[in-house]
Amino acid sequence: MSMSIGVLHLVTMTFKSFYGFFIPLSPLLDSLYMLAFLLLPFSWIMMNGECFFSYLVKKHNNPHYQMGSDRRYTDMEELFPNPVLYHLFFLLTTVFFVFSVLIVNHRISFINPYLCIGLIVFYCLYIHFHPTHPLFIFLYSFLLLLALFNIRTDLKIRKKRG
Repeated sequence: MSMSIGVLHLVTMTFKSFYGFFIPLSPLLDSLYMLAFLLLPFSWIMMNGECFFSYLVKKHNNPHYQMGSDRRYTDMEELFPNPVLYHLFFLLTTVFFVFSVLIVNHRISFINPYLCIGLIVFYCLYIHFHPTHPLFIFLYSFLLLLALFNIRTDLKIRKKRG
């Protein structure tokens, strides 16, 4: 089970990191991509910093596991021959993901570019350092909600013009 979840993580991380570079403009797919960028962190926040699938693996391996007590992606780490290669992969996919989000947001004007950059900064801090301070979580959640409100408002304006 751990291996298959690790492969799933590896494939999805690679796909989301290169989506903006290789997938041509598609308003529907681009919108779904950006929506996933905005909504995925909510699931992590609700699950005490863990991916749902990683949590299932950890709970399967240790029935006494407490959610959030180990936020490493152990299922994916097992796929790499050593920790250095894993961390290099994680760092590179994060860098490419940042540019992919910027590319997609620019081509469909999904959310305000400054708000997008702020969200990217919080996203990177969250996935690399797993901060749990309530102020960080509040600010990140606030930015996410602001972005979701921005989308909703923007969609209403587009409908009125169309």
